[in-house]
Amino acid sequence: MEETVSGCREQDIDATYLVISAQIQDDVSIVISKLAEDYDLIIMGHCKYEKIYKFLRNSVAENLITHL
Repeated sequence: MEETVSGCREQDIDATYLVISAQIQDDVSIVISKLAEDYDLIIMGHCKYEKIYKFLRNSVAENLITHL
């Protein structure tokens, strides 16, 4: 991330990033949406799950989209 941000700054592009690690009891997608109110882009990783698991549980990314 630092290398990418440095490359952006060299081209006069204002770029920042924020990494937060926390253990919370609340809905993660709601917490992320509140933290990201002032940002233009959210990049999230994902894991590939079996179809039945995905059917039973929505992903954080999918839930985040509905909160934004």
